[in-house]
Amino acid sequence: MWFKNIHVFILKNGLEKNLEELESDLAAGRFLPCSSIEPRAEGWVAPGLNPEGPMVYVSNGKYLLARKTEQKLIPASVLNEKLKELVDFKEQKENRKLRKKEKESLKDEIFHTLVTQAFSQSSLTYGYIDLIKNWVVVNTSSRKKAEEFCNAIRSSLGSFKVELPEVQGVSILMTEWLKNQKCPPELVIEDQCVIEDTREGGSLKVAKQNLLADEILNFIDHGREVVQLKLGFQNHIVFNLKDDFSLKTLKFLDGIHEQASDIFTETAADKFDADFTLMSETLTELLGFLLGVFSMENTELNKVSAKELEALIPA
Repeated sequence: MWFKNIHVFILKNGLEKNLEELESDLAAGRFLPCSSIEPRAEGWVAPGLNPEGPMVYVSNGKYLLARKTEQKLIPASVLNEKLKELVDFKEQKENRKLRKKEKESLKDEIFHTLVTQAFSQSSLTYGYIDLIKNWVVVNTSSRKKAEEFCNAIRSSLGSFKVELPEVQGVSILMTEWLKNQKCPPELVIEDQCVIEDTREGGSLKVAKQNLLADEILNFIDHGREVVQLKLGFQNHIVFNLKDDFSLKTLKFLDGIHEQASDIFTETAADKFDADFTLMSETLTELLGFLLGVFSMENTELNKVSAKELEALIPA
């Protein structure tokens, strides 16, 4: 249970339901596989190792949830090919061109026929509610999927108000860190970034290079900004921070995995609990630090001069 990508939301007003109510509400929306005629199905599943277990996995003030989605695979090329064949056949048979609505009706008929024959693909999205910090942390690289996860909780509970963290200047500060060759001591600038030209468009992806080299710094000096930066945090974790405050391609380092291995566990369930506890505690430390660095009140942002801001922000 190691998250690889993160979107974090702030839970306003806390969680209004107790654990028993939460469990009941999620169980009412339990995942049921697609029927032969359904193109898609989604719902909640047990996040632990036991598929028949509770819908909420509880550990150290955190509630882990899992949402499953099943989608029938119907390639657009197959659908369009079948439609063309049927349209050509009818037009020749009736000696006329079919109207747009007739073609759309045929397309729906073909789609529903193909659904009954199609293979399905399943995916799981995990996320946890931190009751102490009032955060919702979702393991996905897609902002849309993260929002859908929160919306699904709201749909099940009836009320679940979340919002994006109040952060500012992510790109500005990351750009300043490279230009000044200095970042907070808790962080290490790694070997990967994405630099974007906000005025003329286009971007440059840099990987496995010294980001403090002159050619990189000169490139940034010409009015471009860093929109993604690979960072290390206290020898615990490496990640790519994006300008929307999402974290991509997280990698927990050997020290964390060694701590996990040192924890005595007798069963797979014990191992799952130990891993989730250690992972979530590490993420609490990291996210708390980053939220502090990029908070609206952070004085570091005020150190950026008006001239530097003008160079970084497009007119």
